[in-house]
Amino acid sequence: MSKKPRDQELDQKHPYVFFECCLINHIQKEIDNILDYAIIKFASKLEITDYNLLCGAIQLYVNDKLPSRLNKAFIAAKIDADVADKYALTGAYNSLLNAVNRMDEDIEKFKSDLRPYVQIDQAIKKLRLQSINYDSILAKYRRIKTIVDNFEVLHGKDAVVGVKITMLIDFRDTEKSYRDFELLKGFLAIKSILGDKDFVGTNKAFVTARMIGAKTPKIVSSLMVDKATKKLYAKFTGRYFYDQLLYDLEDKNFIMSRLPGNRCIYLSTSLSYELLKVSIQNYLDKSQRANKKSSLKEKRRQFKIEYAK
Repeated sequence: MSKKPRDQELDQKHPYVFFECCLINHIQKEIDNILDYAIIKFASKLEITDYNLLCGAIQLYVNDKLPSRLNKAFIAAKIDADVADKYALTGAYNSLLNAVNRMDEDIEKFKSDLRPYVQIDQAIKKLRLQSINYDSILAKYRRIKTIVDNFEVLHGKDAVVGVKITMLIDFRDTEKSYRDFELLKGFLAIKSILGDKDFVGTNKAFVTARMIGAKTPKIVSSLMVDKATKKLYAKFTGRYFYDQLLYDLEDKNFIMSRLPGNRCIYLSTSLSYELLKVSIQNYLDKSQRANKKSSLKEKRRQFKIEYAK
């Protein structure tokens, strides 16, 4: 999965999108829906002022991108297509507010109904995506949200994984093999454990648990009802296939480096072998100093207790 310089440049310009770890297990069958779900989650984090919200909605209306059920106030305000400059847009904004007041509409509900569409529009621009059907993407979001909600009812708040949107688009739009999706699950599992750190020390139990959508190995048994999940988990809990997975992830540049540790393996998606070695050593040295400091504090505490007697 080596990338051309242009591909790397595009990747750096695309933000990360996030979704819950339980969805890793559904990634092959639901890649399109999960991608749209992640876009909505990204959109929902965007902060938009009331002025920009209504101005954004006006732009969507004149471009015929709002659902008809939300058009009534815009029609009453006599909004037309001539809102290209900021003065015309400000005038349209004032007309819309007046129309909503005349119609005795609940302005907060009106803004709440518009917000998802404006946020999606802003997200599409920030993520540099092509225009999409807003009602369709919202329907896909609700479908995947149901999967997440059902999982969290049983197992509590889920962990999340962040990935560049270009990778999800590539897996959606390019023909991929079953093995490619195994590698994607392995990569997402590692990314979910790694979070925003440069490297992480983990183990086979945790990686394979995340591959099937389990946030911890403790809940793996509850996911074994599904035959495909059980088969995947059984495969990668075997040492040969797990080692081969890590080798292939590194070979195809999903991960940059890996090094064995004390009853764990250190993994990084950004550090070279040399930098990973240095980072691990710095981490171990820092931990050792912290442990010594803690030990000295405990000894002093015990001495004070003994001396007080």
